[in-house]
Amino acid sequence: MTDPLTNKNYIKHLHAFRGFAIVMIVAAHSWSSLLFSGGFDTMPAKGAVFAAAETLFHGSTIYFAVISGLLFGLVLRGRGWRAFFRSKVLNVFMPYALVSLFFLSVFWPMYVQWFESEGMSTNFLVAYTNGLLTGKIMLPFWYIPVLMMLYVVTPLIDKVMYDKRQLWFAGVLVMLPLVISRTTAPDFLSAQTFVYFLGAYTLGMLAGTYYERASEFIADYRLVLWLAAIGCTLVVLLLFLNEYEPSGQYSLLQTLVYVQKLSITALMIHYLSLHEESLPWLLLVLGSYAFAIYFLHFFMLNGVGYGVQILARGYENAWSATAGGLIILVAATSLSLLFGWLLKKLFRSKSRMIIGA
Repeated sequence: MTDPLTNKNYIKHLHAFRGFAIVMIVAAHSWSSLLFSGGFDTMPAKGAVFAAAETLFHGSTIYFAVISGLLFGLVLRGRGWRAFFRSKVLNVFMPYALVSLFFLSVFWPMYVQWFESEGMSTNFLVAYTNGLLTGKIMLPFWYIPVLMMLYVVTPLIDKVMYDKRQLWFAGVLVMLPLVISRTTAPDFLSAQTFVYFLGAYTLGMLAGTYYERASEFIADYRLVLWLAAIGCTLVVLLLFLNEYEPSGQYSLLQTLVYVQKLSITALMIHYLSLHEESLPWLLLVLGSYAFAIYFLHFFMLNGVGYGVQILARGYENAWSATAGGLIILVAATSLSLLFGWLLKKLFRSKSRMIIGA
């Protein structure tokens, strides 16, 4: 995707959706980071606020997976595999590796304490290599190894996209997350997680390959999608309020979140496509800096969250927790955007390899 501020050859409503997706991902971490620290961790209303936030934002990485598949089908397929993999190495893996190296180097003493407590190697090179493979150098980074694996299998999935005799296989991949659930904290990265996001990515590829048909389908079945989104949201909220724990490897919660987020994806893209000429400028800017915000936001929100804890000390309740999470969301997104913009100005044409923007 090119930068909409410098090049108009891009799909505007999908770029805006990237902006929406990154805000949802930052939101997913804003309240959870606050509620499990300081006085908010023991407040009576913690469960209710956490349930509401998780219902709205948990699983928002699905948006990223779908948009990646969509962009392949609509934009990247025609550029050839060499260009595809080169762009992913330079513009996704390189910034991931460099940002990981930066955080590990700057905060090495803190990492050493954590590694020792977990019985992990404190050799810097070993820790760095392991961190890249597992995405554990910063909490949200677990998705990048998953994403890189999705890129690796893209040629295999693409083989069935235009063959009606084999298209059923793509359908199976899309449906698998209904019965195979992703794993969550502390072991985000797993074969189950890969299968879960492969379903969303494959659906994006299908929609990108047959975009006109997909758009017509969404327009025709908007009511069904609204019912699915609302129905899943209500049940997910009840599950969180009742502190649902999956029995075994399957999680009803993750199945419902998958359907919920895919329904919201379809409805949001449809809405944004209808307002192509009046999309908010800020949403497009956020889309341009989505990866930079992804790499930086967790560090930013931890700093802002500490400030919110100090300001709210003695007043920890549902209202202050709700407002505090919103402050963290806005501040962490804004600071990440600002630093991404500064780094882009500093490194100019090399900035995508350094910060992803």
